[in-house]
Amino acid sequence: VLAGSAGLTAREVGWVALVVTACSVFDAVRLRQPEVALGASVALPVAVAALARATGLSLPSSGVALTVAAAVMAGLGLHLGGRWVVPLLGAVGLSIGLGLGLALPDPVALAEALVVTGGIGLAAAVHQRSWPGFYAAGSIVTGGLWLRLAEADVTAPEPFLLPVCALLLLAGSRARHGGAGSWIAYGPAVGLLGGAALLERLAGGPAWHALVAGAVGVAAVAAGGRWRLAAPLFLGTGLLVVLVGYETLAVTAGLPTWVWLALGGSILLGAGVAMERHDLGPVETGRRLVDVVTERFD
Repeated sequence: VLAGSAGLTAREVGWVALVVTACSVFDAVRLRQPEVALGASVALPVAVAALARATGLSLPSSGVALTVAAAVMAGLGLHLGGRWVVPLLGAVGLSIGLGLGLALPDPVALAEALVVTGGIGLAAAVHQRSWPGFYAAGSIVTGGLWLRLAEADVTAPEPFLLPVCALLLLAGSRARHGGAGSWIAYGPAVGLLGGAALLERLAGGPAWHALVAGAVGVAAVAAGGRWRLAAPLFLGTGLLVVLVGYETLAVTAGLPTWVWLALGGSILLGAGVAMERHDLGPVETGRRLVDVVTERFD
């Protein structure tokens, strides 16, 4: 029936495909045989694409509409379950494949279709509790976001790194439950995003890079202190120290040298008084600090 409608307009093809879908689903329910609904798995994506074209959407935009329809079908499949999942999965797979193919000529539409497709995969992975599926779907979403950012002429590294760091944090959290240390679990994400923002600021980038680096540093210090994680605490502290030092020097570069000498001398005098009150020397103070970190952090 669908092959015979090739010479019709897009609107007419859409209505024919909808009738085929309705008849296929009706027979499947009447006979209680879900495999009969496989006809609807083919007809429904054709109906969506044809009606999208009939409303004036371009082929790439129709591809995006197909992936959105696939998301609706996937949600319906998760709700129905049982034997009816097979025809719905067929419709989802065909809609995604056809949608990505139609969106391929337009990078913006392809990016949107990839994000929607990755979102479907994320929902399915969460439902099935499949970590490999979650990482694969997250990679698809990341690729779509990267393509969209590139088409928008975004050159800053932070928007590109943010989804990657989110995946790294999720993978690190899972590795943490398996006994991995905080340097392996959380160090890469904190160092990648915060370090990139800090380097951009040190290279003369705008002030919002400093805001990103500071936000990452504060969040890392707070998380490290709250859950006693060495890597976020030290990396976040390092980010904040370097950032504050750079911003302070940029503002106070015109101060005379004696001001800095006086400030350094005051800090040394204060440290000496504190160590004398506790009857400790510099070496013993350093050892005590190392012991405290070893005891309280991983």
